Order: sequence, then structure tokens, then C-alpha cells
Amino acid sequence: MKDKILEAIVRERKSQGIKQAEMAKALGISQPTYSKIESGEAGLTTVRMVKIIETLGCHAQVFSSRDEILWDSRGYNDGSSE
Repeated sequence: MKDKILEAIVRERKSQGIKQAEMAKALGISQPTYSKIESGEAGLTTVRMVKIIETLGCHAQVFSSRDEILWDSRGYNDGSSE
């Protein structure tokens, strides 16, 4: 599930045209460290996850029963698949 979360973060960041350096600045970390977060090499803490969601202006909904993440920049998911 962690991979799906990271994939959703990258997809949303890119769809908004936000660079890794901008995300890193918002999180108070270096761009190389942010890159490692997106690639799974560095830990995605709860604090960092919340800050990423705030920076992207999104809401993440994780449904462990279906083992998928539903991420929608409007703040909700309409149930349709990608």
C-alpha cells in the first residue's frame, strides 16, 4: 500500500506542475531528501504525509480493506477507477 501512496503523491504533484524542490521547501527538507521520500528510500512519516497533503491541497483516503488509495484533488473520490 505504501507504494500506491507514493505513486499517488508523485502523480498529484506532477499534475499540479509542482517541482520536487518546491515540495522540499514546503516540508523544510532538501530536494534530495524529498526525492528519496518519493522513491521510498526515505521514510514517509505521518507528519510528512500531512504536510504533503496540505501542500498539494488534497485529501488522501486509504481503504485498507480494498488495499488501494483513492486520491482526488477535489478532496473526494467518486468511486470511478483510474
